[in-house]
Amino acid sequence: MAKNIAIVDSLRGVAADVYGRLFLLPKLKEAESERRFFEVAPDYKRLTAEFYAETAVPGANPAYQWDSWRKNIRDAFDKGVPVNFLSMSVLAKTMVFGRKRGKKHADMRIEKVREVFGDEIAKRLLLEDYLGAPAVTDSEWMTSANRAHLASHLAHYSDKAKTHLWDAGTVLEWGAGYGCMARLLRRMNPGLTYIIVDLPELLALQYVYLCALEGASALNVATQPQGILKGKINFIPYESLVAGKVVPSCDAFISTWAVTESPIEAQKSVIDARFFSAKKVLLAYFKKDGNMFQSHGDTLGLSEDAIPAQPGNAYACR
Repeated sequence: MAKNIAIVDSLRGVAADVYGRLFLLPKLKEAESERRFFEVAPDYKRLTAEFYAETAVPGANPAYQWDSWRKNIRDAFDKGVPVNFLSMSVLAKTMVFGRKRGKKHADMRIEKVREVFGDEIAKRLLLEDYLGAPAVTDSEWMTSANRAHLASHLAHYSDKAKTHLWDAGTVLEWGAGYGCMARLLRRMNPGLTYIIVDLPELLALQYVYLCALEGASALNVATQPQGILKGKINFIPYESLVAGKVVPSCDAFISTWAVTESPIEAQKSVIDARFFSAKKVLLAYFKKDGNMFQSHGDTLGLSEDAIPAQPGNAYACR
């Protein structure tokens, strides 16, 4: 009986996914952002080269094969970023939560977002964007499991800390996926100064995505000292930061899984910098070897909570 129920649930999930792609996603199209996307998307290779620093990546985290992964991303986008880039396996496996049959995942997270923020703010956070061709799973909220997942991180923080991350003057995100969290926080606070630290291959993708949504005037490549601009989305190559070429400071620090997947030397640099002076901190991570933040949680003032429906994962906030 249980097996039959599981099969029915799976078929419903597939049907919802197909329906979302064919009938819901087209409703999210927006002409100006599409125009900007197709203008900048062919520049991926040039942007990646611009973000590369001369310094080498220090050390390694043996649990994560960065070199081969970043090469796979470069190869995938060698001729530019396709509009359906979220369906590409090199990204879908690592940074798209619930890409297939994600309705059940989305429903639980939508409820959390509504419970914490109320329907008006939930509507703004959950509304998907067409670019990337996300798998829209909910016709009422026009959202995907992935966007609901990211919005639920913000809901957890606001519920725990009794304040909102988007109220910070400057937010630094370590490892920003394809740029979705930046999109959410800037949607809530368009004047927010946002700093992204990431690998050149991902910075280039984030630049394409966020340029299409906000325009080139909202973005800044900050590869030199004192290069961070107020009110902009600032892109800092990982190598530039760990080499000390750019020394940021922020009011809020966010990293969902990325910082604990970084080389040990990089984790130490974040700990030594006390999250770059941030008062507000939101981490999400695997509780396993290679994660330095668990053992330093008390000295960093972090409070840890299990992530619902994700065994072995936790939030750490302050």
